[in-house]
Amino acid sequence: MYKQNTMTNQAKNILQWLFILILTFQFLLLGYSKLLGEMCSFFIDNGYSLSFMYFIGFVEILASIGLFFKPYRNASCFILMIIMIGAMYTHLMNDEVIQILVNITNVGLSAIVLWVEGEKKYAHDEMIQSPQSY
Repeated sequence: MYKQNTMTNQAKNILQWLFILILTFQFLLLGYSKLLGEMCSFFIDNGYSLSFMYFIGFVEILASIGLFFKPYRNASCFILMIIMIGAMYTHLMNDEVIQILVNITNVGLSAIVLWVEGEKKYAHDEMIQSPQSY
């Protein structure tokens, strides 16, 4: 009989936390650099206001912290994905292919975090609906 290879729940959790740490590290640094004004020329050169830069930096920091708290994890992932889609547009206009690939990777990491979170909820809901018979 064919045995299906599936990732264990423990492996999914480890993978999810690894990706949360990677996303948090990156977005804390990016958000902090925006709040310090280190990206002023990039935003101005691309037609964005400095207040938009500060807003994005604040949201990046807030969303990266939100990844650590289960009730805010999904919203944080979606927010970071939206920011990355906007960043992809900006980098596309500047022909910055490497940056676009980084943005796509971040969207993918966020999507995997969302997927694992959904798997946990689905498994939990299934356990509640179908009690085990002994």
